Amino acid sequence: ELTTVVETYTEQEEAQFVVNEIERLVGQDKLNLGDCAVMYRTNAQSRALEEAFVRYGMPYKLVASTRFYERREVKDIIAYLRLIQNPYDSVSLLRIINVPGRGIGQRSLSQLSNWAKSMGVSQYEALKLITEPEGDEHQPPFSSRISKALAGFLKLFDGFSARSQELDMVDLFDAVVEGSGYKEYILSQVDGEERWDNILELRTVAQQYRDLKPPDGLTAFLEGVTLVSDVDGLDESVAGVTLITLHQAKGLEFPAVFIVGVEEL
Repeated sequence: ELTTVVETYTEQEEAQFVVNEIERLVGQDKLNLGDCAVMYRTNAQSRALEEAFVRYGMPYKLVASTRFYERREVKDIIAYLRLIQNPYDSVSLLRIINVPGRGIGQRSLSQLSNWAKSMGVSQYEALKLITEPEGDEHQPPFSSRISKALAGFLKLFDGFSARSQELDMVDLFDAVVEGSGYKEYILSQVDGEERWDNILELRTVAQQYRDLKPPDGLTAFLEGVTLVSDVDGLDESVAGVTLITLHQAKGLEFPAVFIVGVEEL
């Protein structure tokens, strides 16, 4: 068949078209899902496609890549935002308290968890006790250097928390990425540019909630992320559509190929 060029106005509309067209081809018994491949330039471009495939329950597989919402940098930023919404989320706190590095090692984190548990409080409440100790029995078990580092993180986090009541979703996202030092941290890594592209792609998700008043935008953003990142129901052993970068696709052949993100910048 001849190559078909289809113009769409957003990446969501483009992903929707891809899913609908694959459903049409498979429904007409012309192809199986495994015969179809969707190709793009960078891994960050898989996000909108993954969301569409998850939403419609269409099996897919990523080649030489990790699902968008499972990528380390994406999970880090989401953890910051989850913690802002719920300071008692210990999983998120322990994930990002030393990301970027603040000199808080695993031993200190274990001490924090054990100290909090001994007092029957959350890690967040334990951090507050470092700066506001209540009696000798609540004296923190940390060196002055670690206490200072933990107190510094608490100050940073409380600043984000306060601003979340004033900033829209995009401005809050930018404040977290810049204020935490995460941008410099990720760009300093060998594959930093690719990881930074993933963060910028996550920012496009935040833009969908920009018009909601704070903190409603943050709540809606996290609810949306939870829905599309819960892919436990997708069985990767089932033949599915291949999502792959053009670079990885060299030498491979598929009966039906969709190339997305073809645009002038």
